[in-house]
Amino acid sequence: FRLRESVDIDGRRLRVTASIGVVVHPHNGATASTLLEHADAAMFECKQAGGNAYRFFEPCLNTTAHRVLQIQRALSHAALNGQLSVYYQPKFDAHTQALAGAEALLRWNHPELGPVSPAEFIPLAERTGTIVELGDWVVEEVCRQIMHWDAAGMPPLKIAVNLSPRQFQQPDLVQRLSQILHRYQVAADRLMFEITETAAMRDAGQSIAAIRQLQSLGFEVAIDDFGTGQSSLAYIKTLPFSTLKIDRAFVMDLETSAIDRQLAHTITQL
Repeated sequence: FRLRESVDIDGRRLRVTASIGVVVHPHNGATASTLLEHADAAMFECKQAGGNAYRFFEPCLNTTAHRVLQIQRALSHAALNGQLSVYYQPKFDAHTQALAGAEALLRWNHPELGPVSPAEFIPLAERTGTIVELGDWVVEEVCRQIMHWDAAGMPPLKIAVNLSPRQFQQPDLVQRLSQILHRYQVAADRLMFEITETAAMRDAGQSIAAIRQLQSLGFEVAIDDFGTGQSSLAYIKTLPFSTLKIDRAFVMDLETSAIDRQLAHTITQL
């Protein structure tokens, strides 16, 4: 209850929240190290459920917590250990059927865990901050691949790269991207950066400034997962993006759902 009370720091009223893992001796462990490990597992489960609460340890939590800790520890060294790769999902023009570009997708194959789903490791990387390093690695890998394709005489393609919310908030984002492109001598117009609607709407003013800064260097910017975030047509009108990517929830059942067809058509008209 005391934690709920706000405190005044430099004229700002702040409030601390807590996620608490609870263990009971000796039922949940006989040693201090075991109790701490199990308390940490219960705390992690509490955070996963939204945080600002408490959770008692249960034996079923141990396996999940162990895997999460294993992934967190291995992820920071995955690139150096050669476990990461980039797959390229092609994009086709619906009218001409021609190849119009590709989207870079990060994949991780762990020597012990096997292929780890992005749905599992990306949120962990976002939470721990590792996503910034991973994001830079992906951009470097894409630029390296573009350089090889150009040397082989392949027609130029625009490659889309996802920017995570934490990446998008980095104040030196544009500077780092410029340095990578300069290193590989890749033109900015060869890349499109995709930002989720939720990330773009988190701080619309900051997003507009960041997108314009990216575009000033020649990068194309797309709004991803459109239709599932905190949509506001007033903000969508002001965000200087060039592409809206309709979320898969609206296109998976186009053949069978008249509602989905109407929604997709309406979004396309935007």
